[in-house]
Amino acid sequence: MNHSYQDALAFLGIEGAHPGGFELTKQLLKNEKIDQSTKILDAGCGTGQTSQFLAQHFLCQVFALDNHPEMVKHANQRFQQANIPSNVYMNSIEDLPFTNNYFDFIMAESTTAFTSTIIQMLGKALQEEGYQVLLIIGLS
Repeated sequence: MNHSYQDALAFLGIEGAHPGGFELTKQLLKNEKIDQSTKILDAGCGTGQTSQFLAQHFLCQVFALDNHPEMVKHANQRFQQANIPSNVYMNSIEDLPFTNNYFDFIMAESTTAFTSTIIQMLGKALQEEGYQVLLIIGLS
């Protein structure tokens, strides 16, 4: 039986598996203008660590999305334990379940390695004045 990198991360519940880890994520976000009205998509949310941080630290509206069932399960459990409204979606970035121009801010940590159309797809979901934070890893 073949297992993917994502399967291993999901099975082990590994968090912050991107360049710089969760500390870099917090550093990148600390000076952002995010408030309660900000709608954020955490694309490829994994276990929901970044989503939880965003929801608790900024009190904003977070929509967590991942295409791996085990990751979605971890994220839902995390949100439930932290008493955060669960906006977790099991979906592919290539087929976002949101209308165009919906989000003010998009986080995508190490997801660009898994699809060639991610930047284009996320760009459609982003409001004209919105912005994206992409942490990129490369696969050869």
